[in-house]
Amino acid sequence: MRGNGLKAEAYSPIATDLSRSVAADALLALREEGVAAYAELPDDDQDHATVYADSTALLRARAVVRALAPRSQPENEPPTAERAVRPDHDVDRAWEEIVSGWDATAAELAGGRTTGDEEHFVPPSLPPGPPLDPVARLAWIGIFGGPAALVVAAVLSWTPPRMVVLAAVAAFVGGIITLVARMEDRSPGDSGPDNGAVI
Repeated sequence: MRGNGLKAEAYSPIATDLSRSVAADALLALREEGVAAYAELPDDDQDHATVYADSTALLRARAVVRALAPRSQPENEPPTAERAVRPDHDVDRAWEEIVSGWDATAAELAGGRTTGDEEHFVPPSLPPGPPLDPVARLAWIGIFGGPAALVVAAVLSWTPPRMVVLAAVAAFVGGIITLVARMEDRSPGDSGPDNGAVI
């Protein structure tokens, strides 16, 4: 066995029945290409060798061997005369067959439904909110209305009188105090089954 000085994790045979001199030239050429390779030389005086190359660079390695010995038969490849060389129109026809099957596959995955039959999710309508009594409504209007009035005045570059500013601030603070004061006192037992641990 003779290597070209480069190492790889796995090797695959790329050519058989090479002369010793061609195998040596192939090892040097593969080294220049950066492909790890080695040649197995028979123990007897016969002039044939098998060249192995890095399994991750087989295409480059076979091209190098073909350039050195065009008549050599690369391992695991059919002879050149037997290789199917398809003209471009055959490749185009094959591509069209592949692409035409995509629509059928998509329809099968969708359970036979076509794109026109697709169903769209319609969320249920929201339940109505709890009814608000007039005091709660006024509190919410104060919370949002007071700051909104001051923002509108600032956008319009209008300086409101001091009483209007005080009324807006008082409406905001009064709305918060009203809502907090009107909150119902509920015991933990009334909160339902998901109220956490009760001690």
